[in-house]
Amino acid sequence: MMKRKLIFILTVLVFGVALFFWASLQKSDRNLSPVKSVLDKAFSAPDENSGNPEHDDETVPTPAVLSGTEWILTTMDETILIPDTNITLRFDDSHASGYAGCNNYGASYNRSEQHRLSFPEFSITAMACLTPEGVMAQEKAYTDALGAVAAYQMADDRLDLIDTAGEVRLVYAPKVHYTMNPGDLVGTAWQLVSLKGDRLYGNATITMSILSDTELEGHAACRDYQATYKAQDDTIRFLLLSMLGESCLDNEALMQQESAYIDLFDRMTNIRFSENQLELISVRDEVLVFIPMQKEEE
Repeated sequence: MMKRKLIFILTVLVFGVALFFWASLQKSDRNLSPVKSVLDKAFSAPDENSGNPEHDDETVPTPAVLSGTEWILTTMDETILIPDTNITLRFDDSHASGYAGCNNYGASYNRSEQHRLSFPEFSITAMACLTPEGVMAQEKAYTDALGAVAAYQMADDRLDLIDTAGEVRLVYAPKVHYTMNPGDLVGTAWQLVSLKGDRLYGNATITMSILSDTELEGHAACRDYQATYKAQDDTIRFLLLSMLGESCLDNEALMQQESAYIDLFDRMTNIRFSENQLELISVRDEVLVFIPMQKEEE
């Protein structure tokens, strides 16, 4: 009798343990991470019953469209970027491009409906940047990570690029654009008050007058300058820049201020303005801040 009771108790215990482990596995399966879910959809073999309503127990959402989106990198391999650096990524129909911290890059990309994403062909300019310290190593790490991308997910104003191991390598936030009409600037004149967050040296004066929707002129601390540009919405690109007059060889401070100002023109990408302030922003997130010139200064 005692032996039967013991067998019964052991049987109940074994059954209970088995039931506990079965429930745990079911719970674990329900809590799969979004990244694993994306990778499962990206790399699993096609289901022979796919498309058959009798077997479509789950509706797989169509991945968000990448074309026409523009992004700013926030973290790389769970690490924030070096201060005063900026990395961007823009998708067009079949081409991606951006700024990698020092150089501009471009790449073809392949995207599928199963969240797959790869960059099979990649090109980058060959500039060397000495500052900020570490920017070249960061750029190399970024391009390596981009080359290892195998899948993506986009949700809640965030883009994650994922490698074949399921690791989120690159995390981006959407680039904010503003509704602007550059034509409203024609006929206005401005004076620079901040260059990359710094005030101007001593008595240096830097100005900008918008002559038309393609031309502007001004004074760059030492010499006058003329430039042509192309602007649409909140984007701007300078096409040609000419310096007028002689250099201030006897005033090194003015020459340095002028050089720091003019060198930014090649990197300018965006424009923001109101009645009382004009900002030009570079691909490195450097900002020139202007205020309206007084009538007597014009």
